[in-house]
Amino acid sequence: MIVTFFSRRQRPGVYSIENVFQLIQLGLTTKVDRINYFASGKILHDFIRSLKYKSDVFHITGHVHFYVAFLSPKKTILTIHDVGHYEITLSGLKKWLYKVIWFQMPLARARYVTTISNFSKERIVRNFSVNPDKVKVIYNPVNPAFRPSLEPRQPAKVILQIGSGSNKNLNNLIESAKGLKCKLLLISKLDDFQVNKLKKYSIEFESKCNLSLAELVQVYHSADVLFFASTYEGFGLPIIEAQACGLPVITSNFGSMAEITENGKSAHLVDPYNVNEIRDGIEKIFNDNQYRSNLVANGLENAKRFSYQLIADQYLKLYTTL
Repeated sequence: MIVTFFSRRQRPGVYSIENVFQLIQLGLTTKVDRINYFASGKILHDFIRSLKYKSDVFHITGHVHFYVAFLSPKKTILTIHDVGHYEITLSGLKKWLYKVIWFQMPLARARYVTTISNFSKERIVRNFSVNPDKVKVIYNPVNPAFRPSLEPRQPAKVILQIGSGSNKNLNNLIESAKGLKCKLLLISKLDDFQVNKLKKYSIEFESKCNLSLAELVQVYHSADVLFFASTYEGFGLPIIEAQACGLPVITSNFGSMAEITENGKSAHLVDPYNVNEIRDGIEKIFNDNQYRSNLVANGLENAKRFSYQLIADQYLKLYTTL
């Protein structure tokens, strides 16, 4: 079986989708012949090039949804990661055009659509009136590089937060940390307002950006808890990465974040808009050793569900049906 993967044009610092499908392709190494096609950004050029591919399956891995128009509908799978940009950011004519070109046309033409959580599936079906049977949920895989540290943890109170978008809820974390004896380890680019607030509240913090995989693993190992209580996520991969590293997680009590933690079985769920609830969660994990140990054990078990080989096998099954 030959599978061609269509991906967005490669850009510095933008690699989340690429990392996910590199893992999936690793799991498919001995089972399919793989071709990778990266969009050039020149639509006519890409259309002409796409006619040369004689694959059994075409898989659009995200972002360049409209490439479905170039390919055989009967052999095409489209992966949609989330619809947050459409739902939250856009309005007016731009939103309508985005809906038609980025979603309605590709959803109508593709043989199957995959998405990365039941939450994202529900949003796709609701916004674009697609047949639910056409949309298959296949979770994102976690890189096996994320695993517990062999070094003993030093006694500290370090809260890790990853991401810089407004949905990452950093401002509420800062408000929650006010008055707590802790350090914020922030893998994000801070704006002046956030830096000034951290200094005003006398919160110890460290900010890092553009980390390598090894550096990111080390960051997880140096923290005591992950805060990932976003206001919107299509999936929330840092939750699973942290759990695979043996880190307790605080995340939101709705959407994909509650879903992938089995509704709080493996994480502490909070209302991301409630500062007091976030603070209570932080203090409980810091002060209740048994509760913390349970979260770590359940998190390690939960992370096993996102093995790249298990996820690759689910895609292989879908390819085979075509």
